[in-house]
Amino acid sequence: MRACLSVLAASLLSACTADREPTPPARDIALRRASGDAQETRTAGTTLPAPLVVSAVDRSGRGAPDAMITWTTSDGAVAGDARTDAAGQAHASWRLAPRLGGQSAVAHLGSRDSVIFRARVLASDARLARDTLVLRSGEHARVTWQPLDAAGVALAAGEVDARWASGDAAVATVGADGQVAALRDGVTELTADLSALGLARPLRATIVVGVPLAGRVELLDGTAPHGLRVYVRTASGVDSADVAADGRFALRARSAALRDSTEILVDAADRVARRWFPSLTRWTPGSGDAPPLRFVLLPLRWRFASGAFAGGEIPLSLNAALGAGLAGAPGGAPWYDRNWFLDRVAPLGSAPTLEAFPDDAFPLPVYFDRDRSRMPIVADDSTAFWRALDALGDAVGTRLYRPTEKRLVPEREVATAAGSLVTRAYAVAVVVDSVLLQGLAASTWTTACVGERLAAHPCLGVLDRVDATLSFSGRTRRVREAALVQHEAGHVLGLGHTCYWTSVMYAQLDASSWSSVAPSCARWFQGGAWPSGSIDRADAITARDAAYLALYLRVASVVRRVGPAHALHAAFLGERHLLLGLE
Repeated sequence: MRACLSVLAASLLSACTADREPTPPARDIALRRASGDAQETRTAGTTLPAPLVVSAVDRSGRGAPDAMITWTTSDGAVAGDARTDAAGQAHASWRLAPRLGGQSAVAHLGSRDSVIFRARVLASDARLARDTLVLRSGEHARVTWQPLDAAGVALAAGEVDARWASGDAAVATVGADGQVAALRDGVTELTADLSALGLARPLRATIVVGVPLAGRVELLDGTAPHGLRVYVRTASGVDSADVAADGRFALRARSAALRDSTEILVDAADRVARRWFPSLTRWTPGSGDAPPLRFVLLPLRWRFASGAFAGGEIPLSLNAALGAGLAGAPGGAPWYDRNWFLDRVAPLGSAPTLEAFPDDAFPLPVYFDRDRSRMPIVADDSTAFWRALDALGDAVGTRLYRPTEKRLVPEREVATAAGSLVTRAYAVAVVVDSVLLQGLAASTWTTACVGERLAAHPCLGVLDRVDATLSFSGRTRRVREAALVQHEAGHVLGLGHTCYWTSVMYAQLDASSWSSVAPSCARWFQGGAWPSGSIDRADAITARDAAYLALYLRVASVVRRVGPAHALHAAFLGERHLLLGLE
């Protein structure tokens, strides 16, 4: 009987299990790519648009749920499902590293099976670390470059090399890796073919062998430079060279390259026919790297092409426009004594920079900040305020400001190969306060490298302003005074105080503060003497204000395009040194 019962139980168990599919053992599951492979992007540091999808399947091709999946990558970061879903699939997102070329990520099924996903970062542009190398015969150096993605973020070069060629192999040769060998005195141009990156524009670097100084001159209006000469003075003597029609120059100083205190001047060869401010810069040993030898010359007269003063012309004096408060240099003071404004035009100890909004930021959004204002802002305030700002834009022929609503957009940092890239919305806040007697313009900015705003990086070029605040006295409704609104709005755009009292950018000083300003401004007053009593600014923007504002915006735009260049501050020094005889 016991034997019969055992047989019956075994028969029933066999009948029940025959109706259910057995779970395949782990060794019978395979991993397959479903989608997301072979993607391409021109923006590194961001997540790929399509997720990575794998399928775990059994021998019959059906999805295996709850299979353990592990994701790994040495490029960027990948994160995804740890187990497959009911259909046997697992998904992952992949943020690529800021490196040019192919990258890979791997999905693992335990230790038994894996599949590889590949993606590629493409370059949108490239730049040289330095576009001019100065060598002696027999020296070696390397031309280095960086590819850029669509956002202008520098990428690691990866496995792609530029194909270099020398224009004159007798002067210098260059290897495929950019290694340069200087052979004899002369100047040659190296060209890097970037067609392997899909870029049609080649990179060009100038190699100067045995000639200590070489650079380029550009005129602010974009015309070809004619009749210009570069003068170099060191302790060993003076040398000069003509500027070629393409703006390039190269010359041999009588001392080793920039090892003595060096003064470099770009000026008209025929000074009677001078139409541009002389451009002057000085360099002293131990003050850092040699300055960039790129010069942007500014005109002596400004002609209005558009705006309220279109067709008119006005003579310029950068010292009168920028030099208010520039005290006389005490004994032993360095040559670069300057006021607070010029500290922003050419910060102490660094190459020339400008503080300005990028071209595409205009018109700048402006809003009345009622949360911070301690006085009510009424319709008459808004009407008068916007009439003043519109007149400022009309004077230079472009819209500078636009009304907007208050938006709280926090600053954020995005990690890149070059450092933390700061992103922040441009905005100008207007505050009506009963404490301030006149007006106040305050702004913040981040160091920039011609388009890149980096949180911490010793860049050159243009400082990107990111926001500003205009504060006015509410008790006397100063927000309705056109001259004061335009004065503070001019500061936001980058202008400093002027020596001309018939100007909205005049500092509006009284007798108690004249002593600090008089030495730098006296020559621009009637007979070289200060008028009696207090001096008030003009009632509204003048042609002279418009000329300096248009000049400043134009210089900032050009310097942003060409990179670090001696421009506004060098022209200020050139006028001071040669035209005014103040040095």
